[in-house]
Amino acid sequence: MSDTHENNMIWADSTSGRLLEIVDRRRADIGLDLSGLSVLTDARTEEDFVTILAAARAGAARIIAAGPLRATVRSAQVEAMIRRASAEMGLESRIDFTETVEPAMARQVDIIAVERQSSLIKPALLSMLPPSSVLAMLFDSRGAVSGGLDLSQRGAFDMQVAAVNIADPESGIAEFLAPLCLLQMRQAGLLPEQSRCLLLCDNEMQDVLETGLRAAGAQIVTAGSLDAVSQGPFEAVILAMTPSREYRLDLNAVSRLPELMPGGVVVQFWGDIDRSAARYFSVEIWPPVHPGRGQMGIRLSALGSEPVVDMRSGALLAAARMIRKDERLHGAERGKRVLATG
Repeated sequence: MSDTHENNMIWADSTSGRLLEIVDRRRADIGLDLSGLSVLTDARTEEDFVTILAAARAGAARIIAAGPLRATVRSAQVEAMIRRASAEMGLESRIDFTETVEPAMARQVDIIAVERQSSLIKPALLSMLPPSSVLAMLFDSRGAVSGGLDLSQRGAFDMQVAAVNIADPESGIAEFLAPLCLLQMRQAGLLPEQSRCLLLCDNEMQDVLETGLRAAGAQIVTAGSLDAVSQGPFEAVILAMTPSREYRLDLNAVSRLPELMPGGVVVQFWGDIDRSAARYFSVEIWPPVHPGRGQMGIRLSALGSEPVVDMRSGALLAAARMIRKDERLHGAERGKRVLATG
């Protein structure tokens, strides 16, 4: 399933009204309330459209939607769809589209909601944000192992961070993990019901993945690392290990794969594999293109709008809770702030 098809699913849900229903249902389920708060986020992709819509439906006082310096087809579509939604749904949030976040705008931000590849992760911009602002990661923060969002390099920014654990049942995303993995297996040409698979998992995903894959008919052997595996053969190795700055399947591990899964494929669900070593040992990997360090090998949007809404709403909720807690402790009066016009 291509990114284009996934993006079309979000646009189709928006056009039909289904996306609004999903956003409002999730908002009610988790009690997302952004009233009085100002949100800064990107306006580049269909997923960004979901973030903006979720923030607006949750009553954000202001949303600063930062597009690229040179508009793209996708960013123009995001802006057009938001303007349409605002007109048709009567969104009460003030939504400002901008190519450059000016200091006056930045000083008003309560929540900065970002993806890994966000254009907003720049020291110059982060330094302009109020000390009380919260960085909402629109992905599981354990995947932030490189670049400006690497949590192990917190010297790059000094602010509170809110994120979602995708394996937490309350996140709403855990229920999608097994279907997502099964879809990825089928994309790789595997039939789960005919496959003996080695599931490499060292985190809370293990139970939901193991249960879901077995329910689909796959034979599953689970291990926390390849070192614990001595016998095959397998049709597939499903890599679902917590990302780190090091490869979760390094040169030594990859060298064992031809024996463990002769003619098989590594399904890179989460966690990184040394792809240079894989090429050397003729080990097939799906997806064939590196998804990026720490990133999942298949996008949540591959299953449609609902997991995207759950992820982004959850991150906004986590950030809002941090801010409300800070208000209770320090008596901040964010709701009475006069919004800057810049």
